Amino acid sequence: MLERDGSSREGSEPDSPFDRVALGRAVRGARLAAGLSPEVLAARSGVPLEDLIGMENATQDCAVRDVHAVAHALAVPFKNLIKSCCVDQ
Repeated sequence: MLERDGSSREGSEPDSPFDRVALGRAVRGARLAAGLSPEVLAARSGVPLEDLIGMENATQDCAVRDVHAVAHALAVPFKNLIKSCCVDQ
């Protein structure tokens, strides 16, 4: 729950309209649908394997350029991955 100043009652960062877990699920789902291992997708996209795993597991923030590179390597529209993680739509 956000306070009027935008801070969270729990003392963490303000709630964000970005759902990192949903993005990770979308990336993993597209990778599995393409029949690729994380290692192959990392090599094709140029995204370091540990960053790709962090993206899929939602354990770290990811750069837009990395999501874009993954989308191209998977031959899926970038917007399809991004729209999955926007919670205000």
